[in-house]
Amino acid sequence: MIEYFVVYAALWSLAVAHSFRPERKTNLFFWTQGALLTCFAALRFETGYDWPVYAAHYNGDFNSIGFEPGYELLVSLFVRCGVPFKYYVSIVSVAMVVAIMAILKRVTPKYKELALAIAFAMPDIFLIPVFSVIRQTISLLILLLGTVCWQSSRRKVGGGLIVFSFLVHYSTGFIFFLVLLFRRLRLTNRTYVALLLFFSLCYVLSIDVLGIFLKILINLIVPNYSYYLDKDTFNASIFYRLFTAVVTALIFGLVIKSQGGDKTDAADKGSFARHAALLALLLPILLFNFPTFTSRFLFMGAFFILGYSLYCVHEIFYVTRMLSCLVLSAVLVVPFYRFLSSPFSSPYVPYQSMLVYDEKNSTGGERTQELLDMLDSLW
Repeated sequence: MIEYFVVYAALWSLAVAHSFRPERKTNLFFWTQGALLTCFAALRFETGYDWPVYAAHYNGDFNSIGFEPGYELLVSLFVRCGVPFKYYVSIVSVAMVVAIMAILKRVTPKYKELALAIAFAMPDIFLIPVFSVIRQTISLLILLLGTVCWQSSRRKVGGGLIVFSFLVHYSTGFIFFLVLLFRRLRLTNRTYVALLLFFSLCYVLSIDVLGIFLKILINLIVPNYSYYLDKDTFNASIFYRLFTAVVTALIFGLVIKSQGGDKTDAADKGSFARHAALLALLLPILLFNFPTFTSRFLFMGAFFILGYSLYCVHEIFYVTRMLSCLVLSAVLVVPFYRFLSSPFSSPYVPYQSMLVYDEKNSTGGERTQELLDMLDSLW
């Protein structure tokens, strides 16, 4: 577990150092963070949740496993080049870290160092997407890069990337069109706040407003995903639900404040980033019985949430800003440790590097199977 905290401390040290003078036009801290994360992700070996399934598919062991055509195309290119699975994972990991850095540099250029440290501290933003759910992460990052290109007037490149992202993972298309739907409605911030208050109350009281309807809809449209409906469980205590609702409301407030409160102009009301950020905060409360789906949406919206929230840092004096970074790093280490110390995170601990581990001395397969056996007993 120590490897994770060494990386955590290094990322936050660089973020705090940069917070002294964020107006300096240097990318040294950011590129140092990126190099550290790239090595950490690319050198892992049999670490994370879903690697056995991807390995079996890549090596052709499970002929019954069929993924989306975009992902199949990507895998076939590497297989034809004779690239072993562990190096395929490394190359894809490098691409994912570079894409995350490119997106953060776009959405929060002044505070990208702090944003990258926060992203690593939140398992749903880095450790789980990059180490485990590779297919979905590739798809969502391609979508995000596509939207960035589209907003930069590179419409053909952006449109091509957006369409290809749907072919890598079908759920990305649903997420994208859901954001477009709310963008079309042009809801005001007051409407979003009202929705958050109502569904937060339902969440705290464990009232699943849309659960039954959504289950019927998914079984009719994409029955393959009914597997996740059977496996997703919700058993959080009322204290955890209250804490989650309060934290969500605070972040919601930061996002809205950075948009100018309820005075958001017409252009921003139609912003893809705005609706992606607000929906990413709202959906986990609204669809709390479907964490597998909402975690994917949160990953996509998290970059825009960071962009909007860190905009508020502009108003903080640099000494207070540094202290705020230190406090935030101390606060976020709690859920970070909680994730790594959980018995459900056994495939992550210990961290295995391909410089030390191989198929002979790796325990990744055993720990992953133990987790699956544990989950089967709970379900």
